[in-house]
Amino acid sequence: MIRFLSRITHQFHASRITLHVFTRHSSVDNIACWLDDSVMSAGPDDLQKKILELAKATDAPEDSFLMRRLSMDDAEQLQEVIDGIMLSLISFCYHRHPRGENVHEVMEELDRVQPGSPEAAELERRADDAAALQIPFIVKLNELIEDYYHLRRRLEARLRAEE
Repeated sequence: MIRFLSRITHQFHASRITLHVFTRHSSVDNIACWLDDSVMSAGPDDLQKKILELAKATDAPEDSFLMRRLSMDDAEQLQEVIDGIMLSLISFCYHRHPRGENVHEVMEELDRVQPGSPEAAELERRADDAAALQIPFIVKLNELIEDYYHLRRRLEARLRAEE
């Protein structure tokens, strides 16, 4: 199982495959935040709602300016929102990233030992434990990055319209 998950995560890094199939097994997946940028002309209220959803999904503090009503007609404030949601995403990564072993490093060690040996069994257990922590986080991060991308595109389009 761990080798399969490791290959999937390698493919994810190599080709940016969306890994939504694992979200139901995620302990990190407690907030779903889906943003749709198909309607680029959505009004300020819809855009405000999407900003708030992403801010909550990235655990922005309650007193963050992202949690308040913002002016979607002010170019400076739009740029602050773009920067703010990026910082919120970075903060989420820092604070919510699992602090366990790196599954890829453990798998590399496993490749260097005799298959079926007690050492291999221990490394497989460690790799399973590491994957159990890391894969749900990677999946949630993938969702948040997609949401951030779509929201940023909408905000930048609005910013260009202000010019």
